Amino acid sequence: VLYPVNDENMVYAIEDQYGIINAAGVSIIGGLNNISNFVGSYLLFSENNKQGLLDFNGKVVLKPTLDFIDTDDQGNILVKDLKVSPEVQQYSLTDFQAKYLK
Repeated sequence: VLYPVNDENMVYAIEDQYGIINAAGVSIIGGLNNISNFVGSYLLFSENNKQGLLDFNGKVVLKPTLDFIDTDDQGNILVKDLKVSPEVQQYSLTDFQAKYLK
C-alpha cells in the first residue's frame, strides 16, 4: 500500500502495476501504469501512454485520452490533447470540469 486516498480506499503498487483497494483488501481497480494525487477529489492515472482521472472510489471519471495533464502554481489545469491542439491548454478547474468531465 502506498497511501490512503480516503477513509476506505488506498492506492497500491505491485511491481509496475497500480490500483486501488478497499479497507477489506479487495481490489477496486488495478493494472494501471501509475496513480497519483491530482486536484480536488481526483486521482491521475496512466494507461497506454495516455492520462485520465479517477475519483477516490476508483471510478474512471475521465478515460485515459489525454497526452498530458498537470497543474500550475496557480491551480490551473494544464492539458495537452492532440485531438484539440498540439499546444498545452490552460483551464480553471471549473472550465476543465465543464469541458472534460461532462
